[in-house]
Amino acid sequence: MLFVLGVLSVILPNKAIDPWSLLNLQNISLLIFSLFLIQIIGSVLVSFLGLKNGVIVSSFFAGIISSTATVLSLAKDSLKDKPKYQQTEYLAFLTALLAMLLEGFVLLIVGASKIPLSVYLIFVIPILSNIILIYFESKKTSQAKIDMKMSEIKILPIIKLSVFVIFILIFFKVLKNNFGSQGLLFLTFFVSLLEVHGSLIASIQQFNSKAVDLNLLVLLLGVSIFASLISKVIFIILMGSSSFKKLSLKAITILSVSLILSWFLFGYFN
Repeated sequence: MLFVLGVLSVILPNKAIDPWSLLNLQNISLLIFSLFLIQIIGSVLVSFLGLKNGVIVSSFFAGIISSTATVLSLAKDSLKDKPKYQQTEYLAFLTALLAMLLEGFVLLIVGASKIPLSVYLIFVIPILSNIILIYFESKKTSQAKIDMKMSEIKILPIIKLSVFVIFILIFFKVLKNNFGSQGLLFLTFFVSLLEVHGSLIASIQQFNSKAVDLNLLVLLLGVSIFASLISKVIFIILMGSSSFKKLSLKAITILSVSLILSWFLFGYFN
């Protein structure tokens, strides 16, 4: 599958194939290839290192496969596990969020063409904030084993994501034509509650096709990240233990503030 995606990202035409200049198959295949490659590298490393070598490794690569599923699993486990494991689950939660942000950062680097460095602030500042939280938390958390059961390579979700991105692009065009930028922001928020990476890919493709400008791209990326955080808040509130809620909601608040700061800094530099 990886080989096929790699070949397609080279041989497919580097131009839009639809009347609205939305579907550039080479760009889309390259982005899907990047996601699949990250998943394979993560699965191989988890298999090679073993979960016993630390919760950071296991939760990071579980988060790459699906940060939302990882957070949902951690929230449910927090109700069953002993209080001494709450800090470990919180560390796993932070690391899964870092995986989501880094994956989005890679998609932006690979997919977006000719953007100023200031655009990357939308990911860089939340990533740095997350790393700081992980660093201090790892200092006081024992390396207890958490079995994510998610290190296997999954091809079907990647295929589904490809189809999902195409449908998002179509909806983006319809909403933009009928409701303007507000329609795009509305759709981006609700799509990102379910699948943040599909939303990020669609936003990047919109920018590459000149359907949105640089400022709107950054706003769409920020809305995607924020919506993904909101979806995790919902899972934590509904299914997490009281101590896990307290720790996780504090972290999400810090990440949300760092996201807002990144918006302001982008505006300052542009």
